[in-house]
Amino acid sequence: KVLYDDNKFTPDQLQNLTYRLCFTFGRATRSVGLVTPAYYADLLAERGRAFMGGDDESASETSSVASGAGMGLPPVHPNLASNMFFV
Repeated sequence: KVLYDDNKFTPDQLQNLTYRLCFTFGRATRSVGLVTPAYYADLLAERGRAFMGGDDESASETSSVASGAGMGLPPVHPNLASNMFFV
C-alpha cells in the first residue's frame, strides 16, 4: 500500500515507473536491482562517509561518525566556495 500519493498513480503505473527507473542507471548497460535515485543516494552516502572519515568495517568508527566525533572537512578554496561540484 502507498501511504499518501500526491501524483495519483494507480498501482500499475507506480509499478511501471519503478520498473523503468531500474534501466536508467548511468553506470550499467543493463537493469539494476534498485531504483536509480535510491542507487545514486546510496553511492553518495558512501562517498560522503569516506570524505568524513567513516568506515563501515568497524562498528566503533561508525558509531563515532554517527555521533559527530572527529568529523571535519578541509576548508574549501574561496574560488570554489560558491560553485557546485560533482564527485
